[in-house]
Amino acid sequence: MTTKRVVVTLATLAGLALTSCAGVSVDATDQKSPTAATTQKAKPKPTATPTPTPTTPTPKATTPKYDPKPYLEALASYDPDRMLAARKLAVPGSVADAYLRQQADLVTADLDAGITDYPGTLTRDGDGYRDCETGDDGRDVCNHFAGFVVHGGKLADLTVNRMQIGPRLTMGNGSTVTAHGVTFQFRSAYKTTSQNALWVVVKVTTSRGAINVFPSSATYRAPDGAQRTAADGKAPDEIAARSSSTVAAVFPGVSPGGAVTLPFSSPDGMEDWSVRFSVGRRG
Repeated sequence: MTTKRVVVTLATLAGLALTSCAGVSVDATDQKSPTAATTQKAKPKPTATPTPTPTTPTPKATTPKYDPKPYLEALASYDPDRMLAARKLAVPGSVADAYLRQQADLVTADLDAGITDYPGTLTRDGDGYRDCETGDDGRDVCNHFAGFVVHGGKLADLTVNRMQIGPRLTMGNGSTVTAHGVTFQFRSAYKTTSQNALWVVVKVTTSRGAINVFPSSATYRAPDGAQRTAADGKAPDEIAARSSSTVAAVFPGVSPGGAVTLPFSSPDGMEDWSVRFSVGRRG
């Protein structure tokens, strides 16, 4: 009996396997697809419209306008204490500050000479103020103040009768001159805008004896060498021993920066002297 060997190769087995598998197909329709959930759109809930919050507009920062009236009221008071107190309204060392001091010096000279100055009348006038007082002849004497320059809320400069007053002002620096036991301190000088006359004010302090001072006879030597005698002066009849007084002399039509020679004497007139002092720079 002859035995036949059957050789089955891997390729044959593979072919059989492929054949058996080839007849099987998968129908996609046989697989159930998952049921899709039905989604209903929810109706939007009504929402309240927000009411705008009322806002108050922020006011813009404003700088208050400077009012020179308190400064000018002090000037028009012709009260030296009130005038000097008003220096707090002016920039220290400024023209406005120096003008207050000089005007207070003049009023003090009037008071020491027995002259009463009455307050002026201050009224608004255009871009400034007008200060009027009644003169010795019964007529009104007025000055117009304007051109206000302000620094840091304080007055620094101004005009008088439309003129700059800085070049017309000269202030003493505290230095003194002593002659025959009497001390003289130049206080201030101002060339007026109305009369173009230079008022010079000096403080006189005595020591061991009384004196008489004669500002109406004083002389002024201008920077150009021109000499002029005072047109008027203010002084008490006599300055007692160990006392002080403020005196003033006026020189028409001269420029600041010169020197004054002021005569004085013993009360009995037996001794005559004079003192010379410079009109210092504004300080």
